[in-house]
Amino acid sequence: MNTVVDPAVQVFDGKTVLKARLHLLAFAACAGTGYIMSRMADLDHGTYSFALHAITASALMSIIVSGSLTIKTPSCDVAPILYCGFGTAIVPFLILTASKVVSPSLSAAIVISNALMIAVMSWILGRKRFSSGQVISLFAGFIGVLLIGSIRGAMAGELTGVAYLLMAAFLIATMTIALEKTVKTLGALETTRRVFMISFLVGLVIATLTGDLMFYSMEQSVKGLLFGVMGLGAPVLFFNMGMSVVGAADATSFKLLIPFFAFLYAMILLGEIPDTVSALAEILIVVSVAMYNRN
Repeated sequence: MNTVVDPAVQVFDGKTVLKARLHLLAFAACAGTGYIMSRMADLDHGTYSFALHAITASALMSIIVSGSLTIKTPSCDVAPILYCGFGTAIVPFLILTASKVVSPSLSAAIVISNALMIAVMSWILGRKRFSSGQVISLFAGFIGVLLIGSIRGAMAGELTGVAYLLMAAFLIATMTIALEKTVKTLGALETTRRVFMISFLVGLVIATLTGDLMFYSMEQSVKGLLFGVMGLGAPVLFFNMGMSVVGAADATSFKLLIPFFAFLYAMILLGEIPDTVSALAEILIVVSVAMYNRN
């Protein structure tokens, strides 16, 4: 008698898990570019217009990679994909709007706190049981993120901006939990494509209703599209590919590496020189993520 393996609870071999972790490393490397590119954007042309450019690029990328335009989704996957489609259309707006009144250091720390939120949610839902070493590694890595942020600039911002960032972090966390099983049953690529197609349609409606659907200069349009591919589309796809194998809780540990790559890019592209504490904080993050995923 043939046994049907439920993809949602499938156990993967070591080679598959290693490949998933490489995808998650690629996720962090791509996501780190977002901090650099967002600093080049001129949001005075319209915050949501820039966000819509990014979402449009992400949707086109996912369609091209998958080679499909179909939107039919199994009934069991409709709710999480719809929720994530709406959320993906809102998160960039929240983050970009908050960036006007919150320092980059505090913004990064608050947004990346979604990694801890995901861990807590996974534990509450019974999807993950953490060892004491993993808990210590997660918090040590987040401390490294806070150290880098405090060294690179003031942890300051207006209350409204902080609230927006907390909303964005919570949305990211709940979307990740919502898609955890879907990426395993439907597939990471198909899930990502459907989410971005919905987010594009929702984003277009939001931009129209808010009057933020406007013409961008060629330079800003290119920046928005590039941000969409490298800072949004590729990271989400790589993350979903990794999460489809290792699960949300373990995948989220790699989010702590985003500031590491962002700081690395700042050194290479912007000529920033790390001091001793910054270098130690970077090492703490890398070691923490490595210790969390040591098995």
